[in-house]
Amino acid sequence: MTSSRFSVQRSTDDAFLGCWLVTEYVFDDDGSPVGCNHQQRLLERLESGRVRVTQRCRPDARLSAHPMAAFAGEWTFDLEINGRARLYHGPDVLGSATSWGEGVMTGRGVWPRFGYNFASWSAMLAPDRQLTGGRFYSAGRCVAHLIGVGRLISADHRVDESPEFPNLDLAGWPADLAGVWRGSRARFDAGGACLGEEPMTRNYAPDGWREGEWGVVCQAAGARQRVSGPGFWGVARRVGPALELEGALAGGASVSILEVVDAEARMLIGIHRIVACEQLQRVAIIRLTPNAG
Repeated sequence: MTSSRFSVQRSTDDAFLGCWLVTEYVFDDDGSPVGCNHQQRLLERLESGRVRVTQRCRPDARLSAHPMAAFAGEWTFDLEINGRARLYHGPDVLGSATSWGEGVMTGRGVWPRFGYNFASWSAMLAPDRQLTGGRFYSAGRCVAHLIGVGRLISADHRVDESPEFPNLDLAGWPADLAGVWRGSRARFDAGGACLGEEPMTRNYAPDGWREGEWGVVCQAAGARQRVSGPGFWGVARRVGPALELEGALAGGASVSILEVVDAEARMLIGIHRIVACEQLQRVAIIRLTPNAG
């Protein structure tokens, strides 16, 4: 696609620009896989400074009786980048998102034509690979839970022409790949300003994991897991390669954790939110890789 009004040149102010092939794995809200949506996602810079997003989607046959079947076809919206904020101006998506450092975003809003509201997240693993996902809701009822992976390609591809969509190992799990993972934890205030970054090491054990002196113990409770640690209690579950955890801290704050492992890229991404008195306090982004030693 070429036009004097558009540019697909990637720049450091938005790592997600370009043309991506995306495989979205669709789960019911109980965590059961129900199908796949393949899409071509094109992000182009406009002369106005906004970004035009075009998504060409192809849900597979397993979704024929699922609400995601109506996601087939082409969807377009413009987004405005204003510092750490991303504002979605429609027509097909309205809402906003916040960037947390380089290459991680979370957002929410509504797809008016599709007919559902959403919460979403995206994380760059490398310049040509990203994890992406979220949920579609009918008001408060979840109708689709998505976990996806994207690969940067040429803008000349179309969704119905290329079979080379990326794959995500849905059985991938950090403890199965390595006992020790190392990387970094970056902390942000509620507005997205970085408060600092520190190295971290996580050691997995059969009943949980440990980070330095802080340990987490997981106990199976049916499809859920009871999770506890010093001054912490919560519940967790596994959805494909993702861990979802909701908990409370002794001081009264609550914690919401999403972690996703990409076995092919050998990387774990975590988005941790701390909320107190219904107000977001801070966010931590963790990036871990298996310890080579």
